[in-house]
Amino acid sequence: MDFTRDPEGFFTYITSVKRDWDRASSRFLGLVEHWQDLSLNHFAGVTSITAKERSIEGEVLGKQFFIELSPISADKAGLAEAILFLRKSGGSKSELGRFNISRDGAIFSANGSLLVDPEIQGYSYKIFSTVLQAVLEAPTPFELK
Repeated sequence: MDFTRDPEGFFTYITSVKRDWDRASSRFLGLVEHWQDLSLNHFAGVTSITAKERSIEGEVLGKQFFIELSPISADKAGLAEAILFLRKSGGSKSELGRFNISRDGAIFSANGSLLVDPEIQGYSYKIFSTVLQAVLEAPTPFELK
């Protein structure tokens, strides 16, 4: 932790991070409507998806997954951190991966590398299919009792 920071600018900082976080999370959750259309019309019976307040719940071929969103800051900008989880056999969750969403919808790795530009054709489908593929390729974690 860095205790040398000037607290005078904190209000401006947190206000900016909140504004960016709100836009990033709203933009990402807005993709769910398209994903629901894909699930219904193209992947009927294979996938399902629903949005919650700060998360997304889905299923692909019976494997349940979750994407939880939380605010994070990088270089004084607010981002939505997305954490992809797979449901374990006993009901708890196992993390599959993380990525960040900027206020304009760009998808970045945790180290800041651009993964998906929001201006590309098929932007929403690319994200959805990548998530589904990650879920399908992950072994279902077993929970010991």
